[in-house]
Amino acid sequence: MSSPLTQLRKGHWLPPRDPRTVDWKLAGNVPFITTVILFYIYVVKFVGPRFMKGREPFKCLRPLIMVHNAAMIVVNVYFLFAIGSRTHFGGGASFFCQGLDLSGSTTSIEKDSHVSVLHVGHHVMVVFTGWFGLTYGPDGQAVLMVHVNTFVHVVMYTYYFLTLLGPRFMRYLWWKRYLTQLQIAQFIFMLVHAPIPLFVDCGYPPAQVLVIMSQVAFYFVMFVRFYMQAYRKRAKAV
Repeated sequence: MSSPLTQLRKGHWLPPRDPRTVDWKLAGNVPFITTVILFYIYVVKFVGPRFMKGREPFKCLRPLIMVHNAAMIVVNVYFLFAIGSRTHFGGGASFFCQGLDLSGSTTSIEKDSHVSVLHVGHHVMVVFTGWFGLTYGPDGQAVLMVHVNTFVHVVMYTYYFLTLLGPRFMRYLWWKRYLTQLQIAQFIFMLVHAPIPLFVDCGYPPAQVLVIMSQVAFYFVMFVRFYMQAYRKRAKAV
């Protein structure tokens, strides 16, 4: 059997469909995922900002955003323990979770704030990678990275939730800088862990490794750039 890198050099980019999801109507459906991504970009980059231009943020949506953040904490805690007690997803993957991920962009639009390239790129890549994984294999090498990322999301959404509790809680949010450091650390771990199947044949699709690595590399560069701009410049100013 040829090595994973040899398979890629021979042009064998895509593995066979995962038999567990081959009958799923949306997995492997290119028009579907293309439509979802393009519609999302259109809404968050054009429709939403145009609608919110000159308007005050909708304060009435704050309770809904708090519920969203609290729900994401609960969901990620559940998956943190569920993944930890299994060696695979066991069919528990769902397009519903990717939909929840996309819904996070409405917070930035509602505040009439700039929806950054990092923000849009992150959500587009997460949804595409989830779709690609369900099509060609949602478990294997990615599970440990998902487990780590789930823990980071618990911390992240806890921070988001606390920011909505009012000014009196701001003094408890001194650890934002360390949250960014935690996010960068997970990307370094992923960049080391993800490419292993390219050199060791463990039955994981090489193409999926490349998809994951390109996504993580993008996150790493953008988060480091944000960290340098947000904290190094602030330190020089002080």
